[in-house]
Amino acid sequence: DLGPAARADRDPRPSERLLGVVRDGAARAYPLRILSVREAVNDTLGGRPIAVTWSPFCYAGRVFDAVAAGGSGEPVRFVSSGQSMLSSPLLADQASGSLYVQYLGRPLGLSGEDERLPEIPAVNTTWAAWSAAYPETLLLQDPVAPDLDVFETYYMSSRAGLYRAPRRDHRWPAKEVVAGVEINGDPRGFPLLWLREQPVVCEEVGGERVLIVFEQMSATVLGFRPVVDGRSLEFIAAVTEPTQGDAPVEASGPGLDGGGEGDATGRAYEPLILQDQETGSRWHALRGECLDGELAGATMDRVPAALSFWFAWSNFHPGARLMARPAVNLPGPSESHEADANRT
Repeated sequence: DLGPAARADRDPRPSERLLGVVRDGAARAYPLRILSVREAVNDTLGGRPIAVTWSPFCYAGRVFDAVAAGGSGEPVRFVSSGQSMLSSPLLADQASGSLYVQYLGRPLGLSGEDERLPEIPAVNTTWAAWSAAYPETLLLQDPVAPDLDVFETYYMSSRAGLYRAPRRDHRWPAKEVVAGVEINGDPRGFPLLWLREQPVVCEEVGGERVLIVFEQMSATVLGFRPVVDGRSLEFIAAVTEPTQGDAPVEASGPGLDGGGEGDATGRAYEPLILQDQETGSRWHALRGECLDGELAGATMDRVPAALSFWFAWSNFHPGARLMARPAVNLPGPSESHEADANRT
């Protein structure tokens, strides 16, 4: 059931994590504590069916346009199959019975890119951040869902995967959190450990410039195409968020290390504001919208930049490139966490 937060069966905690999706001005929020027990929610947004999916073992949320390849036939409607591949759920299409790999949005056994459901950008963030950016958002409600994410203990443990999933890439510890971007068959990982030190990054992925932004206060990663009316933009953070030391970002509680009530100083949540260097205009980072200046009212197109544990990202994208290491004293992949308790 989706409805205004004011009519929810319980008030969301400011730090409660969710998947946020917006299309054609309509915003929806899907709490992870509910997705953890459902795995998939079938919905309609912007007049088109969507599938909101979640893999708690991979810490990976994916939202797909549920219209099948070619646009013919009935939309895909997912139910849990009780099966998995590399710790990612295999979701069954109710009509055809076909199994889809949740992490990829692709039918099991098929490898063609044309077979994948189009991915819709979704944001793993806190209720405080999302409701401030989209106060008219609808909230997924489930009166029988637990009040806390049942995977909270797993997120904080050293256990990696459903059955300690095989690891193909030991450059990072298994449960390091990365933001993954894939364009034109080119996957690129953005470790949150590095994004803490370089929260505004612009890199080329699949032949396109991609802007990656990390809002530390809500531990939120956002992806955009930094182009407005054919004009390519460069960005800096106009508001410097308080740092939280050099501790690595890890999954904790129902989500990431980064709350919604405030930071370590007790300061209330404040959105990250960006500034483009070409016009000096200011932008709301989470909304991707220009607040004032020459480009006021403009928005940037979103790019999926979904979070997941490193073992999942590297298993599904072996050998994927990483963002350039920041020019600060941070460990590189091969140097990080040498005593990796998750190594199999």
